[in-house]
Amino acid sequence: MKKAIHLIAVYFVSLFISTIAIAFGYMLIKTCMETVAGKTISVFSLYYFKNGCLLVLPFACILALLFLLLSAIKANDTSVLSFFIALFFFLLSWLIILPISLAKTPHILLNSSDISSIQLSTNIFRMKDDIPKYYLQANEDGTYRTLSIYKNAFNGKELVENPDEVIPRKMFADPLVEKTVGYPFYIQKFISVCVSFYFLARNAVFSGKIAWVSFASLGLCLFSLWMIVGTSRWRMVDFIVVCGFYAFFFALQVQMYTDTKIHSFILSFFNYMSLPDSFKPFINPFIYIVLAILIGIISSVKRYKIAKLGVEE
Repeated sequence: MKKAIHLIAVYFVSLFISTIAIAFGYMLIKTCMETVAGKTISVFSLYYFKNGCLLVLPFACILALLFLLLSAIKANDTSVLSFFIALFFFLLSWLIILPISLAKTPHILLNSSDISSIQLSTNIFRMKDDIPKYYLQANEDGTYRTLSIYKNAFNGKELVENPDEVIPRKMFADPLVEKTVGYPFYIQKFISVCVSFYFLARNAVFSGKIAWVSFASLGLCLFSLWMIVGTSRWRMVDFIVVCGFYAFFFALQVQMYTDTKIHSFILSFFNYMSLPDSFKPFINPFIYIVLAILIGIISSVKRYKIAKLGVEE
């Protein structure tokens, strides 16, 4: 009973801490994106923090479910009561909290800020195509009067003035800040996957109940990882396996909706089986049910060998 109560506490505490932590990270990212060199920097933005709490709730919920699994591994909790408590929280998260939070998020929060409209500071050097440029003046049309420093053939310096320099901007408002604190590729990729997941989930919510149930079938596959609890005498092995599969299924969900090759392969398989179009919404649930059954069978066999035979492969 204590382990079951502990699981309940872990879920709600993890949900709260994850929401605050991810919202704080969202705030820092937005602040860095809009920071301009030479101007006052406000590290804490209450506006972005409050908006972040609304936007990141689905991710915090998914993360809380992961901590639920990890807590069960730590306590080696394989009781029937804990199983149903975990099942309840997975159903609560995927069928109630996630769709409501996705549907209730104000549309204005989903619009990316127009960083090109943020005016850059002048009387400062910035690099463009490995050429130092001194910003002299900001024009009304968004261009800048700059002074470029070139090296000539005689190893000397040549100054060239450009009255209407166009500044290319990507994620950051200020190219100088982007060069200084720009995110590594793997962080950009992670953010890209999370953004894709969010909009795919939101689109599924507004596409109807069947579309959302199909998308939320990922939760069934994630819950099947509960069967991994207690399958190894080394709990760290269970930790690594659960975290690895959790991340894999999360990325797989995005790829199944966005990768045209994977999507075409799945559709061609169903066409080969001569299944009607009415079965298409159930493609994802079918795949995840198969994966969940495989995880359950392998985990059960593994647990049986440990309990009855004392064999661990």
